[in-house]
Amino acid sequence: MNLSSGIKYSFLVVVVVLMQNKVVVSEEAIKVHLAEGRTDLEEFASKLEMTLNQWYPYIKGLLSSDSSTPNYSPPVTINVFFERMEDKSTIAMASSEGRIILGNIDYYQTHQHDVGSMIHELVHLIQEYPKNVCPTWLIEGIADYVRYYHFHRQDQHTDRVRGKLFLMPRKPSRRQSWRDGYATTAFFLDYVVANVREDFLYWINKSCRDGHYRESIWKKLTGHSIIKLWRKMIKNG
Repeated sequence: MNLSSGIKYSFLVVVVVLMQNKVVVSEEAIKVHLAEGRTDLEEFASKLEMTLNQWYPYIKGLLSSDSSTPNYSPPVTINVFFERMEDKSTIAMASSEGRIILGNIDYYQTHQHDVGSMIHELVHLIQEYPKNVCPTWLIEGIADYVRYYHFHRQDQHTDRVRGKLFLMPRKPSRRQSWRDGYATTAFFLDYVVANVREDFLYWINKSCRDGHYRESIWKKLTGHSIIKLWRKMIKNG
């Protein structure tokens, strides 16, 4: 991974995280780095760093693993860098091996309200599922579920930096599938959590992280096959 020159790395720091009006001392640290001279993104970088550090303990708890997953440990330090990406369609991406989030500097120059996309990548670093176990559509769906139905919902769907309204995912149509991932799967997950089983996210996340995920787990956890749940959501969601 080619990171821009002139970027300074940081070491572990102790961060005071403000969550729900409580001061929580955390050893985790998320540091946002800008290349020298990028003063146009300083305000955004400062807000992003504060927001990611505030939300990290919450997301880590939301996607927690108990003692039955002994080989898993969430990242302690995460670095966020901005650079120009060859693929212009890429907004941001996470590297679990390097505990790094890369943001497309061309995108964030004009989308400084889009902190939610970085929340999505932060979720990926916390997920850290074994390879070839949890399907990609579910991995991306969980990340967007956390982004929209926790991060944006708590902010009443509005990012106040520019006053732009964040539209929540629309109800999928009959032509779509739960395998579409991202916002479509996120809507489906929210329906299941809200209407079928409140702790569904915990168990589906655990099955992915433990390496035991199978599609049959949907019926085991809810009493309904995944296709029946999807049809119920289309009809009633």
